[in-house]
Amino acid sequence: MHLKVSVALLGALISRGIEAQSSPSVTNITLQLPTRIPAWREPLSPHLAAFSIEMDRWLEFAGQEVGKPNVYFNQLLQNLGERTGQMPLLRVGANTQDRGFVDLSVPVLKSDFPPPTVNVPNPEATRVSIGREFYALSGNLPAGTSFMWGLNLKSLNKSETVAQARLLADTFQGSRAHLTKNVTLVNVEIGNEPDFYGLTRFGVQGPYGPSWNVANYSSTWVEFAEAVSRELEFNRSDSPAGSRSTGPTLSMGAFTGFMGPEWSPQGMLQAGILDKASVMAMTSQYAGHAYSGGFDPRRVVNPGDLMNKLSVRANMTIRTDGITAVRSVGLKYILVFQIRILAGKVANITLRVRRIHMRSK
Repeated sequence: MHLKVSVALLGALISRGIEAQSSPSVTNITLQLPTRIPAWREPLSPHLAAFSIEMDRWLEFAGQEVGKPNVYFNQLLQNLGERTGQMPLLRVGANTQDRGFVDLSVPVLKSDFPPPTVNVPNPEATRVSIGREFYALSGNLPAGTSFMWGLNLKSLNKSETVAQARLLADTFQGSRAHLTKNVTLVNVEIGNEPDFYGLTRFGVQGPYGPSWNVANYSSTWVEFAEAVSRELEFNRSDSPAGSRSTGPTLSMGAFTGFMGPEWSPQGMLQAGILDKASVMAMTSQYAGHAYSGGFDPRRVVNPGDLMNKLSVRANMTIRTDGITAVRSVGLKYILVFQIRILAGKVANITLRVRRIHMRSK
């Protein structure tokens, strides 16, 4: 059976985050639908539609102040929640989580942006100052929203990472938990794309030299995870029955996938990242990043170019060994498909929400 669908992409989907032309862009797409439900069908996770938000743009989505949410973004999340049966998960951090530093003299957030260029028209902040109300903005989101919050690893400043964890703990588990009582902190991610902290095979080089490898990362991550666990109460798998915490779990990895085979789930497991039982008990998943497109001001991107079935299947297939390794130690594997169009026009819409998460059970 064939179904003709006219898709109208309307403007201003997300307040300040997405811009569109005044007239809608209409694309005719032919969908092929089976007449019966296939025998090989599988249930889809409600978190297939989730958002990863750069920390430097957090106020654009959560609202400028505690108690003053972005009504339009909240409505978008509620619409998705009604259709999937579960509120979308929000990952807040990404590249700029590794440029974040606590500064309690800042009320909420201060992001220092470089000037835009032709190739980077919507640049990321070079430094993000995290104020007292920063994490508390999570409570502005609709009830039932789940969060993965990212902490700075790249600075290799354990005191800074601990300070962020302490403020996060106070917001979700401490004196300010009343502000976030209707939302849930489900994961904490320490560092983003650590495979690009050192030497790479690409033009962009990290600040650390050849000594920064997957073994170095693994031992460093364990050290930081233990320090963070002294601030946050985690949901531990080794807790006695009936005493399990409702706290978050750790999400490890967040590799780009470009630096394999060295930087892979197998590599960090072999390096002993989960050898300590206490760390293993706090960790629930590995997150892998999969880039499906890149920005070029000359490029014309059509609907479906980034998230077509062939690309999705290829992204899954080349990660089969990693998925198997992660599952073999009892963890979940999460694949993050990232729409990497930095302010690029996609059907007349400028995207600043740049990532779509897809879960692999």
